[in-house]
Amino acid sequence: MQWLTEISAWHWASLGIILLIMEILGTAGFLIGSAIAAFLMATIISIVPDMNWKWQLAVFSSTAIIFSIIYLKRFANFNENSDQPNLNNRAAQLIGKRYTLNEAIVNGQGKIQVGDTFWKISCDDELQESTSIEVTGIDGMTLIVKRVE
Repeated sequence: MQWLTEISAWHWASLGIILLIMEILGTAGFLIGSAIAAFLMATIISIVPDMNWKWQLAVFSSTAIIFSIIYLKRFANFNENSDQPNLNNRAAQLIGKRYTLNEAIVNGQGKIQVGDTFWKISCDDELQESTSIEVTGIDGMTLIVKRVE
């Protein structure tokens, strides 16, 4: 327990560096608040070197919680914003595209080939082969289409 009474600013700075290295390895922001708190403690101990170890741990833990909450509030949705929200949704990427039917739509159901993939399609009307269609929406993995005049 005697090592606790000898905690210096270098110990806190080293802890901050270790936490940042662990953050780089992939904790998705979880350790950033603790690393900032450790660097803050290194600064405080540089200014007030005779601070009791109990106070050091109390200040570190409370600032780590505060900085973690601030980080989560500020950056929680950062990775959810995208300039291409339909990047991994192939069906949604087809909305607005126009195609020509290779097969007739019977009873409101049919299929169409787009690239190398066959898609199930749904339409309110029965359409004949060679009819131009446009994808207007999706229902799961079924494309909803309408006739293009």
